[in-house]
Amino acid sequence: MIHLLTDDEWKEELKNLVKILSKNGDSEQDDDDSNECVHDAKEKLHALYGEGAEGKDYEALLMTKMQVTIPKRRIIAIKEQEAEELSRKLDAYIRVQDESTDRLWPLIKLVEVTIPRSEIIPEGIIFLDIPGTGDFNSKRDEMWKQVTIYREEMKMS
Repeated sequence: MIHLLTDDEWKEELKNLVKILSKNGDSEQDDDDSNECVHDAKEKLHALYGEGAEGKDYEALLMTKMQVTIPKRRIIAIKEQEAEELSRKLDAYIRVQDESTDRLWPLIKLVEVTIPRSEIIPEGIIFLDIPGTGDFNSKRDEMWKQVTIYREEMKMS
């Protein structure tokens, strides 16, 4: 299942994206991390709001209609029997896509993949693919920290 950000979570991320773009011209710092953050912020806004979105302020973006269709429940369920087909279908949501696809990747909070019982993978094994620290979205950044804390606690028990 693909879980999307709530309206409030997106608004928080949107504030952060606009802040990153507004600092871009003010910063004396021109390092790779800063440039990558600016590029990512522009990509996210362009994916959801279209051309020129990076030039709008927070209030203007709130008033702009997104160019993607968001499911009401903010959950997208994908079920497949074959790993290759599942991967292909997930790809459309989690990777940066071309103009012709619904580009929901900036709104993804987490992707949950359930694997049926297997002789190869023991029961109880959890695979995590989590964003790194410093994610634009504080919820994803916090999720990374919580998973790390949980993992450390599991090692100790």
